[in-house]
Amino acid sequence: MKPLALSFSKIVLTVSSALMLSACGDHNVATPEELTAGQEIYEYHCATCHKKNGVGNFRLGAPDIRNTKLSKKQIVAKVQGHMANEETRMPAMDKLTKDNLKKIASYVKSL
Repeated sequence: MKPLALSFSKIVLTVSSALMLSACGDHNVATPEELTAGQEIYEYHCATCHKKNGVGNFRLGAPDIRNTKLSKKQIVAKVQGHMANEETRMPAMDKLTKDNLKKIASYVKSL
C-alpha cells in the first residue's frame, strides 16, 4: 500500500504546484474578438513604429516586440508611459482607454 500512497502524494503535489504556478503572470487567455480588436488598435497606433508584425524599426528606436518577456500589465504601463526608470523614445499613449490598452497588450503577447 505504501507505493500507492506515495504515488498519490506525488500526484497531489504535482497538481497543487501546477495550480499555484498557473496563478502567476498572464494566465487569462484573450478571446478571438479581443485579439482582433487589439490588432486593429495596434495597427492604428503602434504599427507605424513597430511594424504590423512587431519586428520594430531600429532607426526609430522601436524594438522588436515579438515574444516579449513583458507581462500584459507591464505592456499597458509601458504604452501609457508609466514604466519607471526607463529611457524610451516611445510617446506615451495616455489617451487610450484601459480596455483598449489591454487589447493591445493581448495582441502583442500573441505576436
